[in-house]
Amino acid sequence: MVPATRLAESMAFLTSAVVGGQAPAPAASGRLADAHGPSAAFATAVGAAVLILGVAITAKVMPRTAAPVPGATPAAATPAGSGR
Repeated sequence: MVPATRLAESMAFLTSAVVGGQAPAPAASGRLADAHGPSAAFATAVGAAVLILGVAITAKVMPRTAAPVPGATPAAATPAGSGR
C-alpha cells in the first residue's frame, strides 16, 4: 500500500495517529465513567471497536498496479531468450 521509499514516513504517521487517538481516551473515559458509571465507559469503547471493525470490513482496497517505467521495454515486445 505504501511505496518502499516512503515506508518510514508512513510508519511515523501511523504511530502519531495511534498516540493521538490514545491520548484523549483516558480523560474522556474517566469523565464518562464518573458521570454514567464504568459500564458506560466500557460500552463506548466496545462501540468504537465495532465501528472500526465495520469500517475495516467494508473498506474497498484498491489493487496496486505498477507504474510504467520510462524507457522500459514492455514484456510482450521483448524477444524470447534475450534475458530481459
